[in-house]
Amino acid sequence: MKLEYAISFDEFRSIHAPFAAKAGRNVGFRAVLVVCIAIALLGVVTGAQGLGLGVGVFFVGLGAVSALVAYFFDRRSIDKAQQKYEDSIRKAYEQIHCPDRRDLEVNENGFTTTCRCGSVTRPWSELISFSENKSFAVIRTKTEQVPVSKTVFASEGSLTEFRTLVLEKLNGSKPFAARPIDFRYTRVDYRNGFLLHFAQAGGWRALLRMVVGLFGLGYIILLVLRGQGPRDDTVAPFFAFGTVILFAIVSFLMKRKRIYEGTLRLTFGEEGLHLQDPQTVAVASWSRYLGYLESREVFLIYANPRLYRIVPKGVLGDREKEFATLLKSKLPLYDYKRPAGALKSQAAPTPN
Repeated sequence: MKLEYAISFDEFRSIHAPFAAKAGRNVGFRAVLVVCIAIALLGVVTGAQGLGLGVGVFFVGLGAVSALVAYFFDRRSIDKAQQKYEDSIRKAYEQIHCPDRRDLEVNENGFTTTCRCGSVTRPWSELISFSENKSFAVIRTKTEQVPVSKTVFASEGSLTEFRTLVLEKLNGSKPFAARPIDFRYTRVDYRNGFLLHFAQAGGWRALLRMVVGLFGLGYIILLVLRGQGPRDDTVAPFFAFGTVILFAIVSFLMKRKRIYEGTLRLTFGEEGLHLQDPQTVAVASWSRYLGYLESREVFLIYANPRLYRIVPKGVLGDREKEFATLLKSKLPLYDYKRPAGALKSQAAPTPN
């Protein structure tokens, strides 16, 4: 099969995820915002305790102005980060040889990319993943990615033929899975995955850092309040505690992520894991994962210490034992203390 196509920048841009960071949502700004709120509340308490209306207004104004300044600098930082992200995509596009005219030829032995600069032939053994979305199919090797616009395929049949060939080569020329599994995540699945990650994969460390920070903040506020002139010893602890609770609530609300509740299709085999939603399809070999964890309800498969895939046991049905056996043969148990070491130990040869 031989394909002739061009890649515009807009098409290439669609392969990459949109820039997700937003001003006012990062951890640093949240911490500054809570401090500003605490300063403003300190002004309210100061005025209420009869230490002077002017002092109270000063603290309230200082908190409000500081919050606005912090947001301005955060917005400026996010804008720079977004520009840097877009520049990196454009730089990657500029590194594509002859994007206005490219040829891709695939056969049983490998695939060849051709442009005015020359031809490069790679065997299928260098293929590490295949993915696609509405506009592109993307072949990835260890050194490059080859995006192919779906508009170059004469029909849906030719696209299916291309996809089948690539997937067969990615998976050792074996059928990827006998039966796909269609399912939807529930909130219980996300909760079970989080609890397993929290208990066995070091997720508790983030909570510990937050608790230590909250107690530190509360203690500092308490010391500041008790260092004021005439005081009501019953007000200071309640104010410090209230500020800590406020920080926790703000952090929780700003850190919440939108969960995906659409239909997913899961297939698995000797060579990798395949997860597809209505917009995208992604195939990755087992060698790209660090390890797995298991509870009574779910499996977690770790791509990196912060990213894991949840596979609910309930959706596997009579294939749960098959999936568990495959995981144990392909991946080590994930150890958050040495995540990179898990991958090395998996790659190490077994002595005879």
